[in-house]
Amino acid sequence: MEVVQCLHDGRQALAAVSRHKPDVVLLDLAMPVIHGADLIDPIQAANPEIRIVILTGLSDLALLAEVFGKSPHAIMQKAGDPGELLDAVQSPKGPRPILCRECRKMFALLDNELQVILPLTQREREIVSLLARGETTKGAAVALGISEHTVRKHRENALGKFGAKTTGQLVVLASRRGYID
Repeated sequence: MEVVQCLHDGRQALAAVSRHKPDVVLLDLAMPVIHGADLIDPIQAANPEIRIVILTGLSDLALLAEVFGKSPHAIMQKAGDPGELLDAVQSPKGPRPILCRECRKMFALLDNELQVILPLTQREREIVSLLARGETTKGAAVALGISEHTVRKHRENALGKFGAKTTGQLVVLASRRGYID
């Protein structure tokens, strides 16, 4: 392993990831300028194969659930076992984020099998609402001024959060949970 750069704010981190194109990004959530949680989507959009390992001292379950929903490679606590961090950094990318022991305990408070109902982000709520009104992916992209790829990514994230297999199921579940009027 080789450390290519250590940075202190989110804007610098985003630029460095673009410049160095690393295999793994070790990312703190509590960063100045751009919060670490807000860096996950742009980093993954630029390089879907990159493994983002969140290393945080924060224990805010709502924030960690939001981060979990963005599907980083791993979420680790700074006070956790260094061996778990090393394992996460070296492991291949999987379908779900790797959670350290402390994070697993926090999520287990919500559900013993980590099937947590993760909150939708504001953008996911906007997209689900547009889809519920019959808007297409292209129509939602135009309405929100974003790319179709971004709409699809947010829809996929929302599907995963609700465990839905289709957009129709997503709309029904989101409606039942109050995300859609």
